[in-house]
Amino acid sequence: MTLNGIRHRYARRITKLLKGIRDAVQKAGLETEREMLPQHDEGFKWSFMVNPDPIETCVDVSFTIIDGKGADRQEGGLNFSLQAVTYEGQILGEVIPFNFTDKVWVDLNDPKAVEARFLLLEEQDPEEWAKMIKDGLKVEA
Repeated sequence: MTLNGIRHRYARRITKLLKGIRDAVQKAGLETEREMLPQHDEGFKWSFMVNPDPIETCVDVSFTIIDGKGADRQEGGLNFSLQAVTYEGQILGEVIPFNFTDKVWVDLNDPKAVEARFLLLEEQDPEEWAKMIKDGLKVEA
């Protein structure tokens, strides 16, 4: 399978995960952008902003399909990333399964391995992400 094929296969589930986090963030009393659009200039990434105005207080919440070829020259490898990063670059939360290990890349031609890797991110708790973001911003709702 190609990276583009992976994007098509998982796009709906990625969007659902991010919408769950966005809804939990809104429930916690923070503002978010309404739209969540895929960005293909940095690989395959979906994101939304928390506290989008003013920009200095915003947090970018993103899900990325990481191409091993571009990252470590690992042809045919991929991983997934879920991050919450402030405008200043402070990481409030990040999940990149098996990062910095020899298991970081899964073969994109192995559907079972790709699915198992994706589940590690899909199983993230949106309420926990909302709490982490709110605590990181030190905002009282």
